[in-house]
Amino acid sequence: MSGSEQKTQEAEQHQAGEHIVQYVSSEQDGHYIVRHPDGRLERLKDQTNRERLDALTEEDIVAAMRADPDWADMVDLELDLDKITWTRTGAKTPVSLRLDSDVVDFFKQQGPGYQTRMNDVLRAYVEQTRQKKSA
Repeated sequence: MSGSEQKTQEAEQHQAGEHIVQYVSSEQDGHYIVRHPDGRLERLKDQTNRERLDALTEEDIVAAMRADPDWADMVDLELDLDKITWTRTGAKTPVSLRLDSDVVDFFKQQGPGYQTRMNDVLRAYVEQTRQKKSA
């Protein structure tokens, strides 16, 4: 597994195509648990190269993001939480969403209304992305 131990999904190659496993938890001994589509749990050793990650510069990270189509559009975004307008809008659509535990903890530590704050951060991203595309 590369990247954060809090990663929520990991793709493995499988004979019939892509085999998606779900991250369940990490253990203090450097292992983590995943759930396979058939319900089977598997304990795996974290293979993250921490020294390599610690050695990455900001420029290395930006270059890697630009090369990754899933992140390329987010490289130039500069979301400043202090500049986000915290609002309460109309109706909300209930969704089931899996987020990294540390992200949820961060918003919960800000006090009641953490889901609204998460929504406002996502709204700021949407608005900034729309502005960039219309420019």
